[in-house]
Amino acid sequence: PSRTAILKIRNEVNVRVRVDHPNIARLIEIYEDEKQLALVLEYCPGGDLFSHLCDRGRFPEQTARVIVQQMLAVLCYLHAHDVVHRDLRLEKWVLATQHDGSGFPFLAGPVKLVDLGNATVWSNKSKKMDVACGALAYASPDMLVGRYTQACDLWSLGVIAYRLLSGHSPFHGRQQALVSQILSGAYTTNTFGWKGVSKEARDFVERLMDVDPVRRMTVNEALNHVWIASLESKNDVPLSLDFLTAVEKFARCSKLRRANLTMMAYSVTSEAAGGLDKLFFAFCKSPKATLGLDEFISAMKTQFPFLDIGQVVRLFQAMDSSCENEISYNDFLAVMLKPQLEKEEFLLLHTLRKWDADHSGFISLDDLRVLLGDRYSNDALEDMMHDCDINGDGHIDFDEFIEAVRNEDDFESDSRDGYADFLASPAAGRRVAIDKELKW
Repeated sequence: PSRTAILKIRNEVNVRVRVDHPNIARLIEIYEDEKQLALVLEYCPGGDLFSHLCDRGRFPEQTARVIVQQMLAVLCYLHAHDVVHRDLRLEKWVLATQHDGSGFPFLAGPVKLVDLGNATVWSNKSKKMDVACGALAYASPDMLVGRYTQACDLWSLGVIAYRLLSGHSPFHGRQQALVSQILSGAYTTNTFGWKGVSKEARDFVERLMDVDPVRRMTVNEALNHVWIASLESKNDVPLSLDFLTAVEKFARCSKLRRANLTMMAYSVTSEAAGGLDKLFFAFCKSPKATLGLDEFISAMKTQFPFLDIGQVVRLFQAMDSSCENEISYNDFLAVMLKPQLEKEEFLLLHTLRKWDADHSGFISLDDLRVLLGDRYSNDALEDMMHDCDINGDGHIDFDEFIEAVRNEDDFESDSRDGYADFLASPAAGRRVAIDKELKW
């Protein structure tokens, strides 16, 4: 690939290792040879929204509303993590699950954002972005002028909503004509294609497609707009004793086993996750899509009043893979899918390769330092190696690894009277493993 293409893919990797949301397609693997560099994302067989729009002409308003609500949730998450997408369009969104080809199946499964190639981390809010990118038909006036903020994403979402509701683009013509129309906001919601669309939907689109980025709705304002806010929430799923049991079992596992489960969970697709995203968001209300300690305590004490605060805190610490006092969606999947993950032979082998940072065929103490050294002392890592190295040869081979990550009695001594210390950052380990595979 060209250097430009490589830099774009590397940029996407840099962004993807920061994000973890049910409506963003997951990065499974990276492959490179002499001729190509490929990102392997989770399989989403339902097709992209642009193709569906071409096939069907326009979407029913209720369907469009549910789709846009999911897109807003992703935007809210990205912006909360200082990520600006800069290239939102229908082609970038796919249906996570297959459908039968009849009617509008979109209410049954989620839509997912699949491309982050033009996304950027915008942490210095005092300096506006100036690089125009993405498709012109979706570009905001402020991006075309060359001084823009994250508000550019809201304009693009407005164009998406416009097309879903009306079946056509708000702007037409060749490049210069498009630029002129976009800069002046020369579009209308009174054409024949808008017949039957509610005034709330029209207002929503018009407030997103405001030429002035200061007047344009923010992502939070869009989420609170009556057209979106009036949708019934389907995330009010009560926590059951099964959830508590799963968390307790996870918390009693060794550090290595918990870290391995969390790493394996990055390969979980929407189909495998089932409805766990709804369960996660039943008690995670943060725009960052992470669960803080206070929120976790409140939810757990409400559902399980017999738990004392100390127990709840220890459960939280066991789930918190980043050690940043927050539980991510991936942390949640690792807990809830533990039995299924540990039965996946291929996934276990795949994850073992991640642990084997130097590709020696086994896990050494140095490998543990690479993946876990930022969270554990050298003594703690040596203890971990000692616990797993059954034959005492100084490293963890395949059989020892399988024994360590599958043995139900593989509990640490400090777990027997409570719960283990929180695990190290597998997200950082995942990043190291990815970087080692990329030969820039």
